Amino acid sequence: MHTFKKFTAFLTCCFITFFITQVRPNQVCSVASLKVQSKPTDAPPADSIFGIINAYAVVNAFDCARSLLLVDDPTGFTQGDRVLIIQMQGAKVNLTNTASFGDVVDMNQVGNFEFSKIESINGNEIQLWYELIKPYDLSGSVQLVKVPEYTDVFTGNLTCQPWNGKTGGILALTVKNEITLHRDMDVSGKGFLGGTFIDVDQSIYHETGYTYPINPLLAAQKGTGVAILAPEFSFGRGACANGGGGGNAHNAGGGGGAGAGSGGAGGLEYYTIPAAPTIGTNGMGGKPFLPNSKDKITLGGGGGAGHSNDFVSSNGGAGGGIIILQAGTIKNSTHTIRANGEDIYGPSGNIANDGQGGGGGGGTIVIDALKVDGTLSCSANGGRGGDCLFYVAEQIIGPGGGGGGGKILVQNNVLNKIVPSVLGGMPGTANQNLLNGAASGATGLVLPDPSILNDNVLAFPFKIIELNVVQPECSNEFNGQISVLNETANLFSINLAPFGPNPVFDTLTEGAYFIRVFDPIKNCTKDTIVTLTDLNERYLRFENEIIRCLGDTVMINNIIYTTTSLFRDTLESQTLDCDTIKTYQLQFLPNLTQQRTLAFCPGTSITIQGKIYTQPGTILDTLSSLLQCDTVRTTFLTFTETPRIQRNILLCRGEQVRINGMVYDSNAVVLDTIRTPDNCDTIRLNTIVLDDLPPTDFPQDTFLCPGTVLTLSNPFVDPNNGTPYQPNFSFAQPGVYAFSGRNANFCPESVQITVQTCCNEKGIYVPNIFSPNDDGENDRFCVFPVEACSNYQLQVYDRWGNLLFTGLDAANCWDGTFRDKMVPPGVYTWFLSFFAQDQGNRAVLKGSVTVIR
Repeated sequence: MHTFKKFTAFLTCCFITFFITQVRPNQVCSVASLKVQSKPTDAPPADSIFGIINAYAVVNAFDCARSLLLVDDPTGFTQGDRVLIIQMQGAKVNLTNTASFGDVVDMNQVGNFEFSKIESINGNEIQLWYELIKPYDLSGSVQLVKVPEYTDVFTGNLTCQPWNGKTGGILALTVKNEITLHRDMDVSGKGFLGGTFIDVDQSIYHETGYTYPINPLLAAQKGTGVAILAPEFSFGRGACANGGGGGNAHNAGGGGGAGAGSGGAGGLEYYTIPAAPTIGTNGMGGKPFLPNSKDKITLGGGGGAGHSNDFVSSNGGAGGGIIILQAGTIKNSTHTIRANGEDIYGPSGNIANDGQGGGGGGGTIVIDALKVDGTLSCSANGGRGGDCLFYVAEQIIGPGGGGGGGKILVQNNVLNKIVPSVLGGMPGTANQNLLNGAASGATGLVLPDPSILNDNVLAFPFKIIELNVVQPECSNEFNGQISVLNETANLFSINLAPFGPNPVFDTLTEGAYFIRVFDPIKNCTKDTIVTLTDLNERYLRFENEIIRCLGDTVMINNIIYTTTSLFRDTLESQTLDCDTIKTYQLQFLPNLTQQRTLAFCPGTSITIQGKIYTQPGTILDTLSSLLQCDTVRTTFLTFTETPRIQRNILLCRGEQVRINGMVYDSNAVVLDTIRTPDNCDTIRLNTIVLDDLPPTDFPQDTFLCPGTVLTLSNPFVDPNNGTPYQPNFSFAQPGVYAFSGRNANFCPESVQITVQTCCNEKGIYVPNIFSPNDDGENDRFCVFPVEACSNYQLQVYDRWGNLLFTGLDAANCWDGTFRDKMVPPGVYTWFLSFFAQDQGNRAVLKGSVTVIR
């Protein structure tokens, strides 16, 4: 909004003896007697489950067989756990600054999910019992979720960890027999995050771009979704996949996030009635992502933030989370399973004079059950957009758009027992109940028979190839044999020539052999070299190449080796005539290296491998690898240069501004510190300027001649664009007129003008008879001019031309005497001169007056 806006706070208090009650929006406050209630009859048993029952971990790597996972933190997982593997993000989108911004061009495995079990845990490595069926892209936030298994269970309030950009957002459980709902399951607002509003105290208008870099002066932040956006695309009205677009300047509303239904558009930018807002400034609603799919599930998209410059905007709403409930029988009476998008209420309630955030998109509910006793209410509604009501009724601002309805997947055999709700969220409203372009979210979908994968193909992870080498019994007997042990592959090659499927290479002569083992299903290849050698002496020769990474050790015959070397050992034969010479080619490969530079803000910290750093420096750490040598990483930590911004604050006469608790009412330059989304302090230079424009150039007094219309130029400006207001002022009657408006600095100003009737012959009355007989009526001869007359002179003459009387103002009247004697009755001539304002010069009137007794 503008610097001249005023704020009014409305405080409603409820007083109850001995209690202080916080009143939340839409609550009714009343005085009532205090009652002690007994425990509800549907209270869950003491051994029920409640709160957060799942554990979550980021999947950082797969082995090539896709059954060995490297996770960031195995805490909470144990051997034998049932787990869910799911890809949360990674969709590729159109990044052009057009209406197609955010359209998905490549799904990139987002929404793929399946179940497995943990065979073993070794450090951060988790070995699964089963091979993964679906493909996953690790650049797109793949997470591992522990799924508790129960035989029979009662539930308290169940929820999940909110999505934090890497993990969370999912409540999943399996019950073999019966699950009894004693409380709700609720993951509302636990999905993809809404955009965060950032305030800038400046007023830019008419921004219609779809994407901007981080620039809160021009636009607000988009909501997040299945695509991961770089910062240079994270602001602006264009929706990114199922995340809603942010409102553009000035004060437009954010779009709602999407579920299976699209999000609603936010409201257009600020305008003052009767003007109109700029089209194409409002945040666009999120786009549904694979709404009809039964084998892909996603979180609800986050709503876009509203554009702010008065600190009363709101963030976009978070989307709904994911609930997966697998059970034999679900017993329920009145409780509900919810995955709704977040509703938006501004920081000042609904009294908000900035653009407001869009509601979150509905999440996903999956019900995989054989039977439902009673009925089961499931809600995946979109969230409501924020209101922007303001006490200046003619100012219309951008409300938030409604979130799209989510998706409910239900096994067909219990579909008739489900009471579903996938409604789109309502938009917020602006003053005078106007939507200003804000729209509701679209209704979501209810689909039967979800596709839930439970892998049953056992995984046998590739290990280092083990070879069985059979040397000739003695020299010159070339019947050596090489066989591959403990492998599940069915394709082999020797010296790059296909061989197999039996992995036994026999009747081999002297020489070196390159053995390759390939598994096309797992897409894994392992190579090694084995040499069969004959010497003139009577011994067998065995060569083995051992490859390790620097820092590892190899023990041969109780001797530890740490460096690359060639080692020979002779084993005396106990049963044959041939001794065996074993040659070991030890090769220690160097670790890989990697360098990176990380910048962070003074006063904050950065975490590397679990250690927290608060100062610049050089950090060495090691990245473990499943398939090759570890990587030694060098990290250069530097401080981010403290950002600096400027803002100009114009104070109108009598206004004040508060900065860091200090009040300013005159010209000043003040530094303060603000926080930004990356937790960096930003130094802000506030230049306070007191309005010094001279008073509006407007006449204080003017004249209006009878029968004419006076027109004066309007002295004030339109606060929307700084141009002079129209129409001009017109006056048809004299009087005192007062006007209020804004000067060129948009500061309030008032002017007053007195319009008098101008002095001309039409504005003067002269009587033609009077009777100076002291009876109290018509005893004096007076002329009655309007008050604007000046340079006034009245002269009276007798019939012989003698000057009997001279008066220089209207109050100086002739009493009918000459030299203190009454004149005789008769007719006398008068002359009246004055300044005629309509002619611009002196005028003279002549007439006669009759004296009677």
